[in-house]
Amino acid sequence: MVATAYGLDEAAYHTPGEIPWSDLPERCIIQIHWPYGEALETQLQAEGFRTLVLCRHPFDLLISVLQFAGHEPLTARWLGGMAGDESSIVGKSPRSEAFHQYCLSDRAAALLAVSREWWCRSSICPVKYEKLVDDPAIEFARIALFLGAELSAEGIQTTVANNSIEALRATSANNHFWKGCPGLWRLVIPTTHRDDLFELYRPNFATFGYDQGRSTHALAHLDSHEADRNWQLLNRSC
Repeated sequence: MVATAYGLDEAAYHTPGEIPWSDLPERCIIQIHWPYGEALETQLQAEGFRTLVLCRHPFDLLISVLQFAGHEPLTARWLGGMAGDESSIVGKSPRSEAFHQYCLSDRAAALLAVSREWWCRSSICPVKYEKLVDDPAIEFARIALFLGAELSAEGIQTTVANNSIEALRATSANNHFWKGCPGLWRLVIPTTHRDDLFELYRPNFATFGYDQGRSTHALAHLDSHEADRNWQLLNRSC
C-alpha cells in the first residue's frame, strides 16, 4: 500500500549485506526480515528510512510459513539460513509431527523473534496484521501520518482498494498472497499441539498484546482428523 500510494520502488533482501546502499533509488522501500541491531537501525536512520514493523498472531504466522514453504524454496535464505530451513515441512499438514517439531525448533523461534526485537524501538511504527485486515483505511491513515505524507480520505480508499487480497494474489506466482484473514490456526492446529507452542511463544503474545490467558482451552476441541479436513478445504479453495 505504501509503494502504490507514493509511487515508490520496492525491493526485498534476505540479509543487510545484500542491500546496495549507495545504489538505492532516492525514494524506495526495502523489505527485510532481520534481527534487531543498533548498527542496522543507525544505518536505516542515516539513509533516511522510516521503519515499519509488522506483527501477527504467532500461530497464524507459523501456518503462513508452512503454506508458503511449499511454493517458495528461497525460504531457506531467510535469516541467512540461521538455524536451518523449511525443508522438513514441505508438503506436511499443520497437525503433522514434522510441523509440530518445526514450530518448536530454533529455526521457527528465530524467525518469530525478529518482529518482537524491533517492536518496542521508539524509531519504528508498529503495525498489527489483525488491525490492518480489520480496518485497512484507518491503519493506513496512521501509517501515512508516521511517514509524514498524509493522504486524502479518497486517496486512502483508492490505495486500499488497489491492494485487496484478490488484487495482490493476481500478481504473485508463488502463492505469496493466500487467504488474507486472521485466525486460521483455530481451524488447523489440533488442541493437543497448542499448549507447548503457547509456552514457547509466550514472549510474542506478551509483546504484541495477544491474549495471554488460556483462551485456547475455551475454544472448541479440535482433533487431528478435523484439522486435516479443514486444511484440505482451505487449500482446495485457493
